[in-house]
Amino acid sequence: MRSKDSTTEELLELVNDLNHNDAIDGILIQLPLPPQVDTKRVLMSVDPAKDVDGFHPINVGNLVAGRRGLFPARRQESWKSSSARALP
Repeated sequence: MRSKDSTTEELLELVNDLNHNDAIDGILIQLPLPPQVDTKRVLMSVDPAKDVDGFHPINVGNLVAGRRGLFPARRQESWKSSSARALP
């Protein structure tokens, strides 16, 4: 992040630039963001193909549906573990 005083609009512009930069393979938003920043808007602005955290709804849906995608290893292992348990 540029500074603790960054605005939502500044971060959205930065994420947009990173989304369109072919030299960037992945984007990770370090949480928590400052209180003046709309965290949800910033997280949703990350291109799902570059979403290293797997927070974008498209990536969450792909994980739950067992589809291919970019998933953090820990989240994928948690899903495998929970989906392997028998339901009562």
